[in-house]
Amino acid sequence: MITASVVVKSKAVATTRNVNIKGGDDEERTEWLPAEQIFTPSEISEDSFLTFYQSSENRRRSFCGRCGTSVSYAALPMPEGWPDMLDIVMGTVDRGDLEGEALRPERMLWWDYGVGWIKDLSMKGMGEVPRHGNHMVNEVVKSDG
Repeated sequence: MITASVVVKSKAVATTRNVNIKGGDDEERTEWLPAEQIFTPSEISEDSFLTFYQSSENRRRSFCGRCGTSVSYAALPMPEGWPDMLDIVMGTVDRGDLEGEALRPERMLWWDYGVGWIKDLSMKGMGEVPRHGNHMVNEVVKSDG
């Protein structure tokens, strides 16, 4: 089961300082709930920045009502014979959840619409692309000037 948390409106101030940093002053969050509860429009959506809209018939999307970031997409109901699915934008998921097995992809959808070089990397790997062990690229890459 995947769990998630959303920023509660009453605890969040629309400033850049209000990022939830582990160990920081703004660490208070709502109780962790199953993702199914969070991504179903309900009372939680009225008390958080998670906002929903119906983009077309039987299609529901969510986004952050504070910054506008797209968060999820769902087709409800799914066509007969299809399992229920929820597409979550990977860039909105906490690193700890990405490092576990719960969000490991089972399949790739919309492959024909993918970006060429990203498709190549996903199929062939990184090959000879330089790998930096940390973010200090300036220690590895020397400029000519």
